Amino acid sequence: MRTAKFVKTPVVFLIVLCLALPALSANIKKKCSFQGKRIGVGGSVSEFTMSADYIVREGPDSFIGKVMFPDPLPDDPNFKKIACIEGTAVKGTWTIYLIYDLTGIKEEWKGSGTFDKKTGKITIRGTGIETDSQSVCTFEMIGESK
Repeated sequence: MRTAKFVKTPVVFLIVLCLALPALSANIKKKCSFQGKRIGVGGSVSEFTMSADYIVREGPDSFIGKVMFPDPLPDDPNFKKIACIEGTAVKGTWTIYLIYDLTGIKEEWKGSGTFDKKTGKITIRGTGIETDSQSVCTFEMIGESK
């Protein structure tokens, strides 16, 4: 009878460990950097860089970081050059929320993209909309994750 108790405890431990392992290994944190272009009102083009912490998950991936525009946007010389970003990536569809520092202006970018797990290369193309003015832009960004 004592043998049955001894065997039962390790079996329960192994079952719990096996159930916990996928959750422990599911979240992988990576650093991403992008170069991109935002095409705004009247065809104005602004280049930007983006850096983000990217978390690969079993479900939707998520990321948080900053976008920096080196020059003011041609269609808005008072445009703040830095935005906080957060977003998700689900089966090749990327949703990126931008909130520009100080001004509080918000944009939502949605696009389709690819992520090559072997090379870490990420390519995203899509459209965006500023929530206040409803002005529309398109964007393209290419980057990598490490």
